[in-house]
Amino acid sequence: MDIFLDNEDRRKFLTIMETKQQTAFYEVFGYCLMTNHVHLLLKTGKESIGQSMKRIGISYAHYFNKKYNRVGHVFQDRFRSEVIENERYLLAALRYIHNNPVKGGLVNDPSQYRWSSYSYFLKPTQADSSFVNTQFILKILSNDTWKSLQLFKEFSRGRDDNAFMDVEEEPSKAYSINSIKDAQDFIEQYLKGIGVGFKNLKRKEYKAIRDQLIIKLKEESNLSVREIGGLMGVSKNVVARK
Repeated sequence: MDIFLDNEDRRKFLTIMETKQQTAFYEVFGYCLMTNHVHLLLKTGKESIGQSMKRIGISYAHYFNKKYNRVGHVFQDRFRSEVIENERYLLAALRYIHNNPVKGGLVNDPSQYRWSSYSYFLKPTQADSSFVNTQFILKILSNDTWKSLQLFKEFSRGRDDNAFMDVEEEPSKAYSINSIKDAQDFIEQYLKGIGVGFKNLKRKEYKAIRDQLIIKLKEESNLSVREIGGLMGVSKNVVARK
């Protein structure tokens, strides 16, 4: 199941990561937020990785459940981790994490994916205000700033024969509805085909049709729950529960 339903969720998770870092003092060398899982490259600080992950998980679950009016666990299982024992493996792990969206068919290059730490390594001024420790990684490659950036980009696009733990994720699908305008046209044609006016969807006897439309929009579009809710005249919580 998805743990991020819109970009607000992703921003919140990163904010939690940064906030908890100030208490747990872990170092973040890289991250990538996928739709149904997260990859993190961390060095523990004053507490165990289990304690740090618990802090992050509980805070995000509280936010997620409150926002979408639900109860229970958000993360299905306990986190899985493996130890990084040398610099070579550290670099390989970071490359694997940054290339997860490429592997999943979401982008063609790691620089195109918004929700990973890759961009921080390419923009030193942006990295200075980030909770990601980019300098540690870049200085492994070279003490010269420009050279380290070139080596980082070259290394990131290289082949990786290391085996890392992975999470099964459905391949990226092509959506037939890719914009608000597409969705409006879809709703209009759908309702026209069954002879129902949009205003009628507010009536109790047409709730099943409204719910079916919401489900179809979730399945066939790349719109957020907030956008679908706005189109259908319901809250994002209603959309999230369908």
